[in-house]
Amino acid sequence: MLWSSRALLQIAAFVLAVHSMPALAQSYPDRPVRIVIPFAAGGPNDLLGRPLAEKMSEALGQPFVIENKGGAAGSLGTQFVAKAAPDGYTMLMTTGSITGNVAISANPAYNPVTDFAPITLLAQSYGIVLMTRPDFPAKTLTEFVALAKKNPGKYSYGHAGIGNVTYVAAELFAKLAGIELLKVPYRGTASFAPDIMSGHVNVGFMSTLLALPNMQNGQLRALGISGARRAPSLPDVPTFQEQGFKEMDVTGYFGLLFPAATPRERVTLIQQAAVKALQTPLLKKVLDDSGVRVIGSTPEEFARFLEDDMRWQVDTLKRIGLQPQ
Repeated sequence: MLWSSRALLQIAAFVLAVHSMPALAQSYPDRPVRIVIPFAAGGPNDLLGRPLAEKMSEALGQPFVIENKGGAAGSLGTQFVAKAAPDGYTMLMTTGSITGNVAISANPAYNPVTDFAPITLLAQSYGIVLMTRPDFPAKTLTEFVALAKKNPGKYSYGHAGIGNVTYVAAELFAKLAGIELLKVPYRGTASFAPDIMSGHVNVGFMSTLLALPNMQNGQLRALGISGARRAPSLPDVPTFQEQGFKEMDVTGYFGLLFPAATPRERVTLIQQAAVKALQTPLLKKVLDDSGVRVIGSTPEEFARFLEDDMRWQVDTLKRIGLQPQ
């Protein structure tokens, strides 16, 4: 069969395109990728984010660099990523603050659904733990409620910003218990943990990732965990529900997101790398030891999760009487 020159050129162009596809796919990432954590360094996001970044660097051949941008209960770092170039080189690793901050704001700086391209829901907690110092007078949740009722406004709790899960859990607990607590804001959970140890604040909710090591070294003590069942890593810490607060069910999560309009193939590549990283011995140990469940969702599953969480945040904030500001 004889081929025309034009046909031969078309065939050659097709063959060249096919052979170029792997090279094009492998061209990203070709420089360091920034993972923005919207909280102060040393918090639960760092405990998961740093080993995750290490494994993703190994898998994709480029540095994945953690950058802490704390402030405004996570809003500053979140807004920074929302406005970043959608090129796959800036991503957000965050918690429920991404929806909580919007739920409490009359004029939110970003939209958690439309301003981001969800990558994956990394993990979920069994709840967050109400912590106090070892010598705090109340040894149980019941004793703490009794003390607080006798002394309205005397006892304080640290939180990582209004709308953050550490705030929402404390306010929901106070509402259910019928007590009044003094609110003390911080830039992140890691910032108020030392103040609980020193007695500057009395209690505070924190992720099991941060609670467990502080319990193991004897610097903090747990009064209860906010989920529906006990965390495997903290089998001796009773849930709030076990202690009479049947409506107390607050859990945390960790997720990765790009700015909206990030190319789909880049979202897919990072999602696959993150999910594989979660299955490595290093990440499995970090998560298992910290009492956090591995999820590793698809982008679509994470998008639906965020929509559901947004509704939960709005309903819960109404329940505790917090109006958008």
